Amino acid sequence: MTKFDFTLCLLGTVLAVICSLALWRLAFLSTDLAYLALLPLGLMVAIGAYKNAIDRRRALLSATLQSTSPLQPIARGRLFTAFTATSVAVFCIAALGYKSLFAGLEELVAAIAIIGISVASYALGLRWFARDVVETSLSWFSAKFAFLVTCVVSIFPYIWIEMAFVTRLGAIDADFNEAIGVSLARLPARNSLLDEIVSIIIFLDTVRLWVVARFDSAAIWIIYGIYAALICTVIATTAISIATLYHSHIVPTRKRPLDQAGEPE
Repeated sequence: MTKFDFTLCLLGTVLAVICSLALWRLAFLSTDLAYLALLPLGLMVAIGAYKNAIDRRRALLSATLQSTSPLQPIARGRLFTAFTATSVAVFCIAALGYKSLFAGLEELVAAIAIIGISVASYALGLRWFARDVVETSLSWFSAKFAFLVTCVVSIFPYIWIEMAFVTRLGAIDADFNEAIGVSLARLPARNSLLDEIVSIIIFLDTVRLWVVARFDSAAIWIIYGIYAALICTVIATTAISIATLYHSHIVPTRKRPLDQAGEPE
C-alpha cells in the first residue's frame, strides 16, 4: 500500500465510521429508521471480514488438500464464511451504534486513534510481510497482525480514558432500580423494536457500571479491562475490515485504468 493509498484508506475509514455513526445518533431520537444509517458501514465491515476469512480458509485448504481432491468444492465453506462475516458485522455495528449514542469527546478521540492504529498496522503489515507471505494470504495475515497490535497498544490506554474522563450518571450510585430507570429514561418513548434492543444493551451497561461503583478492588480493573477489550476489538475489527475492502476491491479497480493506459497499442 503506497503512502497515497494509505492516506485515502485512513481518511475514508475515519469518515465512513464517524459519518455513519453521527447520522445514526442524530436520527435515533426522531425515527425508527435511524438504523439505515448503519447499513452502509455494516456492509463494508461484512465485505472486508469475508475477504480475510475466505482467503484464510483457502490458504488452509491449499495446505491441507490436494488440488485435485473432490473435497475442495465441499470444504470451501463460502456460505458459513459469509454467515460468520455477517455476524461479525452485525455485532460490531450494534456495539458501535450503542456506544455512539452516549459517547463524549474523549471517547470520540479514542475511537479515531484506535482506527488510525488499526489502519496503520494493516498497511505496515502489507509492506513488511510482502516478501515472506504469498499474495493470496497477505491481506488476512496483515489483518491478524494489525488486530493484535491494535489491541495490545489500545486496551490499557482505553481503560484509563474510561476511568478518568468518561462521565457517569449520578444515579449510578443510587438504588439499582433507580439507576436502571434513569438510564432507560434517555430513550425516546416510542416502544418500538429498535428501542427494545437498545434498552437491553443499556440495561447490561448500567449493570456493569452499577457493579463497578460498589467495588474498590481489582474487580474494577477486571470489569473495565473486559469492557475496554470489547470496545477496542470492535473498533479494530471495523477499521481493519474497511481497510481490507479498500485494499482488495478499490485499489485494484483504481489501478486498472492506469495499467491499461500504459500498455502499448
